[in-house]
Amino acid sequence: MFSYYSNGFGYWFLALWGLFPFILLGWLYLRPHFPLGRQLSRCVGILCRNQWVAMGTLFLIVLCANMLLACIHYPQPRVHDEFAYQLAADTYASGRLTNPTHPFWQHFETFHVLSQPTRMAKYPPGTGLVLGAGQRLTGHSIFGFWFTLAVGVAALYWALKVWVPSRWAFLGCLLIAINPYWLTNWGQTWWGGAVPFLAGTLLFGSMKRLVDQMADLSVTSGLLYSAIFSIAASMLAISRPFEGLIACVICGFILVRRSVLNWNAVSKKLAPLAVPPLLIGAAAVCLIGWNNHVVTGDVTQMPYAIHSARYSASTMWLFGTAPPIPEYRLPRMREFYVEWSRAIHERTRTLRGYFEMAPKKLKPCLDFYPFFGGVCLLPLIFMRRRDDWLRFCILISILIVGIHLLTNFSSVFPHYVAPFACLFYVVVIHGLRCWHIASRWDNVARYVVPAVVCWSLWRFVFLIAFTFSQIGSNTPRANVEQQLSKIEGDHLVFVDYPEGYSVHSEWVYNRADIDGSKIAWAHTLGEEQDQKLIKYFRNQGRQVWRWDAMSDLKRVPIDETLP
Repeated sequence: MFSYYSNGFGYWFLALWGLFPFILLGWLYLRPHFPLGRQLSRCVGILCRNQWVAMGTLFLIVLCANMLLACIHYPQPRVHDEFAYQLAADTYASGRLTNPTHPFWQHFETFHVLSQPTRMAKYPPGTGLVLGAGQRLTGHSIFGFWFTLAVGVAALYWALKVWVPSRWAFLGCLLIAINPYWLTNWGQTWWGGAVPFLAGTLLFGSMKRLVDQMADLSVTSGLLYSAIFSIAASMLAISRPFEGLIACVICGFILVRRSVLNWNAVSKKLAPLAVPPLLIGAAAVCLIGWNNHVVTGDVTQMPYAIHSARYSASTMWLFGTAPPIPEYRLPRMREFYVEWSRAIHERTRTLRGYFEMAPKKLKPCLDFYPFFGGVCLLPLIFMRRRDDWLRFCILISILIVGIHLLTNFSSVFPHYVAPFACLFYVVVIHGLRCWHIASRWDNVARYVVPAVVCWSLWRFVFLIAFTFSQIGSNTPRANVEQQLSKIEGDHLVFVDYPEGYSVHSEWVYNRADIDGSKIAWAHTLGEEQDQKLIKYFRNQGRQVWRWDAMSDLKRVPIDETLP
């Protein structure tokens, strides 16, 4: 999230959070006299009587919350990944799978984007397709994320109903829907958590239903759940293939094992149940192969793999051998891949460096998934009853986080483990439910669930207040775009980076059609190379500017005597 103390908001932060304990204590004290909790529980029970009403309510809450935050302060891309996803969205919204290499592609080379053999983001197409659909239908690519997140929370309620009682499933989804970290990281950025979150939720929800109903599964229900499972697996293959493969292997193993145990009941239905996976899986493979062929020229070569081979100076795994350092045309490329990424790899390969880095890598997930600072997880330590499915969720959650701790990623961001978010929330909601059960005989435990609900609502109100404080605050790149949009005609901006400027703040990103865009952002490659690019754009009548990332725009005069 953005810094709470930016734009002088620290005083508001302290004031709002300073009042919170008194409001919470007062509400808990008056709770026996004003049974608000019972009334809320009764309302939740009425909503949960109809599954579609509950899902529709959650859908509208998520969609309206994201639209409200965006109306107050529209989100802007800030990191490399977001700009790359925007390029993918613009490409798909234009009706293309990729873009031709620009004649002067060296000036437009940037992070996480292939420039040759075609110009396209390195990421799998799933997230870009959702963003592209949002841009094509509404003019705002991020609307695709909002819609997907809203569907994802509705699907999460459907999935959680087979793990916990429906009231607890609805309460858990409601707390997720108003979680500030969840809203800002997945709803107000282009980081790519919505699609794998929806896919993983559908995958584990359909798997649980197939397993529970294996003995007396009807053909109709079997075809429905099998189709949902296949669609979810395909969505994971085109959004987060590595984590998706792990999730599909786990679910596949459980389904095969349960089918063997119930072979007499399953054998007669196996043929029709295999139809959706075969058809949908074949379509997904064809889509991936077609995308690879169009972008890279090879059906078996993913853009991500080619980009890593061309630019990366470190391996995915900490125990892997680092590759030779490639040749970089831009100093900032070398600074990012060698002086930052490779340095992290070498530091974490030592025992001391690893234990220093591990808590920092885990912090984003610890802020994102548990409620109330992890208090909901405490009862699970003392659980004695046998619950194999809960143990399964805990084991898989620990396993997937442990796998990411062995990678060379700088942090375990929430969207990295988004396919398993459903299992994380099953564990958290089970813990919250255990606090409620313990409240029957423990005076302290009875206040935990109301405190979590009150705390979540308070944080949501605080998020709205914080978003209001961000009005008028833009990134330097957005300020330049706003300034140039008021000037008639098209523009070419050469970007100069001062020494020591953050390598994570890269401003040379362009739309899918560089020549047709109002503003073309380009690297400075020397006077001779820059003049060639200026002459290329002369026929378009572009105004040329030079921008130092720490100073104002400067107009560059065009020498009309140049041939």
